[in-house]
Amino acid sequence: MAREEGFSNINMDLIAGLPKETGEMFSLTLTRAFGLRPESLTVHTLSVKRASVMHREGDALAESRLVEGMVDEARHRTVEEGYAPYYLYRQKHTAGSLENVGYAREGFACLYNVDMMEDRLTVLAMGAGAVSKRVWPGRQKILRAPNAKDVSQYKARVDEMVQRKDALMRGVGKGVKPASAAGDEPDVLPLEAQHQAGSFVDQA
Repeated sequence: MAREEGFSNINMDLIAGLPKETGEMFSLTLTRAFGLRPESLTVHTLSVKRASVMHREGDALAESRLVEGMVDEARHRTVEEGYAPYYLYRQKHTAGSLENVGYAREGFACLYNVDMMEDRLTVLAMGAGAVSKRVWPGRQKILRAPNAKDVSQYKARVDEMVQRKDALMRGVGKGVKPASAAGDEPDVLPLEAQHQAGSFVDQA
């Protein structure tokens, strides 16, 4: 459908390690994805968020060895299909502590993905759980302003969220206060400390 509408640069995201997923299922998913000939393909390892229904209900996750096999197959087959890896990042709570890898055909690597993973770009984020980010190139400095993750809290405090982003974008670091909602992230961390702590924001 996207091709028929004239899109010439299409990405597909796959997740390895879904509950009850077998190696054969994942292999078939790869085959069907390659059949659609996307320009880029990102293979994620399932990351179960603590607030998710999957975590609360304790859905059985795939064993690490099985997920490793899925990721290995994806790596070999993407190369065979003419793709090359161009960015990699890790998230918490993944099977086998495996990574997410982006693959692309020549000339179709997404610079936005690279810039996000390396914290190069300022981001103005909207919605519950979104994290705005102000980057000072060359200064090794990043300020963050997280929105409340709970939708009802976000709606009730939307003016506070707007003020927080306004302070962030104006560069008033002390005016960017941590949210009081449980689970919100701290807003200020030196770039070096963020890399050491692995506190990248999930942009998925």
